[in-house]
Amino acid sequence: MIINTASGSGLTQPLPLQSNYPASKAAVGALTIVHALELSRLGVRVNCVSPSMIRTRTSIDVVPGFRDRPPEGEWDPRDPMRIAPVAAYLATAGCPMTGQFLLVRGGTVTLLRNWSRGSEVKRDGRPWTVSELAAALEALARPDVMAELMATLEEGLGPGGLAQLQSYGNTFLAENPSG
Repeated sequence: MIINTASGSGLTQPLPLQSNYPASKAAVGALTIVHALELSRLGVRVNCVSPSMIRTRTSIDVVPGFRDRPPEGEWDPRDPMRIAPVAAYLATAGCPMTGQFLLVRGGTVTLLRNWSRGSEVKRDGRPWTVSELAAALEALARPDVMAELMATLEEGLGPGGLAQLQSYGNTFLAENPSG
């Protein structure tokens, strides 16, 4: 059994300012899928746990509100210990899962479904022209990924958190124009 760790930043909600981070986490996601396929013949299960909105050394100074902790003894949804039961379950001999991604945010565990096929346009017998392809693609129903990302961030950061993150991002980019 192998349990990889990725991040919602690479799987569902790529965050700005550090393109290397979501890219590397997306790579862990692809590695999880490939290893699950390749190692299944040996009985090896490969899954990925994806902490979301968890307080870490990386997030504590960057994400608004992450320094704040509830009073001692109260539920802390950002405590890294929220991941432990999920990892422990994936490690049990009876766990039937392989090739799965479990996003953990507070007390919520979500089975992710990424990199799935969406709508398509198809042409047989002759190549697309640019204008024909543009018209066909524009007619497809597609999600507004920016609206979904903003909604996810607003949910995770709480009231005013998205505005604080955007402000931090603008400051960071102004101070580091080359990234």
